[in-house]
Amino acid sequence: MDETSSRTIRGRRKSNSAIAVVLLMLMSTQMYNFQDFERDDPEESDWGTVPQRTAYQQMNQASGPVSGGTQGPASEFVFNQISFTDPSYHDPASFYGKVSDPAALNLDPGYGFFLEETQTEDHDNDGIDDLNDLDDDNDGINDLIERFDGCYGTDPFDHDNDGILDEFDWDDDNDGILEGPIDYTQGADPKNVSADRYVDPSTVHPWTGTPVGAGYRVDQNPMDHDNDGITDEDTDGTGRGSYDEDDDNDGRIDQFKWPCDFDGDGLQDYFDLDDDGDGVNDLW
Repeated sequence: MDETSSRTIRGRRKSNSAIAVVLLMLMSTQMYNFQDFERDDPEESDWGTVPQRTAYQQMNQASGPVSGGTQGPASEFVFNQISFTDPSYHDPASFYGKVSDPAALNLDPGYGFFLEETQTEDHDNDGIDDLNDLDDDNDGINDLIERFDGCYGTDPFDHDNDGILDEFDWDDDNDGILEGPIDYTQGADPKNVSADRYVDPSTVHPWTGTPVGAGYRVDQNPMDHDNDGITDEDTDGTGRGSYDEDDDNDGRIDQFKWPCDFDGDGLQDYFDLDDDGDGVNDLW
């Protein structure tokens, strides 16, 4: 084959390649016209007609619910959700991006990355914070029982610094009177308190069963819950000398409620190692 023929063949090959590239470009631009942009008909199934669904990626989002076939955009603010914006929803601390109750994370564990647990106190210094301690004051009585059955003693402090914790101290502030809220069911007859504000020496102590003796004073720091200027014990409003620790004159201090004795064994729950008498110590 001579040189002229070789050149002719090479020229035809180049032309064919160029034509092929041009045809490919033309076909790619025309493929758009062959697409079917009509919506598919609803699918039929045993449960009825299923409308066409639009696929979208699932994600933890604070807002942007699906509306029709369109997925709304998610808010960029991760705490824009009722569990975080409403303090009464489950945990007030979550309003500030914190959580004081780890159980709140059950709403969505994914939010745990954005929350920090608040520091909690350990009132009885047993190494278990109050949040997780079933007995915050370590007195052997479950806190749930103490807080809802009318008993008192979840406070482990020693307000008068006499070495006896308040739940075991009959006189927390050393003012000479037993502690406890007023029991209005015992009547109100403020007539027999002397000017020196001492209880009758023959008055029987409700716990010891013995007379209190001389020098047992009435409450020096009475409460005034309704802030009307008249202390709660002064039912007739006549002033400081109107307190009565023995309203019905039966010789017993009857103006206060005393700790509970759940099993009725004669031992107050504060001192009873088995409050319910089931044979199992409460501490176990």
